[in-house]
Amino acid sequence: MTANCIAKQKVEKLIDVMLTDGVQPSDLVDNIFFEHYKSICYRHVQGQVIGELVYHEEDSLSKTTVTLRYYYGLGREIERIEEICDGNILILWDRTHTEKELLEDIIEELQRNCKPQQVEEFISSLPENLKNKIREFQMHNVA
Repeated sequence: MTANCIAKQKVEKLIDVMLTDGVQPSDLVDNIFFEHYKSICYRHVQGQVIGELVYHEEDSLSKTTVTLRYYYGLGREIERIEEICDGNILILWDRTHTEKELLEDIIEELQRNCKPQQVEEFISSLPENLKNKIREFQMHNVA
């Protein structure tokens, strides 16, 4: 597979992330009808909407309370998902981190396998909002 193909695949993944709002609160609220879910709440906090779903996981020895925390921008896009269990927070997904990883992969692949002019031509061929994200990333991550 050529560098250009790999970069295009990564760009497609990045576009998917940028265009996808993610699971919506209305989709998650229906979980309250399942017996192991104990509470679901949403609140506005400093320009975000944060949803928490609390449920119990049981095995033969114990019952554990798990909280799933969903962070949304006011444009309804999911920004981050966390799982809290026994006081430990595990980040399940983070939009900013995912976008940053994909941008790093795209730039690295292009720079490793293409001439600077080809990199520029590739970036110039992208939609404006994606082009801006890549340029901004390049500005803040100059080696």
